Amino acid sequence: RVGVVQANFLNIAVGLSTNLSARDLLAWLHVIEQSLHRRRLIHWGPRTIDLDIVLYGCTRLTSPTLKIPHLE
Repeated sequence: RVGVVQANFLNIAVGLSTNLSARDLLAWLHVIEQSLHRRRLIHWGPRTIDLDIVLYGCTRLTSPTLKIPHLE
């Protein structure tokens, strides 16, 4: 088990097409998380929602704020 002890939660994957860059898509996902009261208090901690970009076409990217593919 990874992370802290927390209640059970749903884990769902979706696929989509977008004209947004990976960084712009991540910014949009963060807006959605904030609108649903996501608070980043504890790494791997409980959260109301967690939106990640797992794959973005054939893109490979590693930065302090975004890693693609996102395997964790």
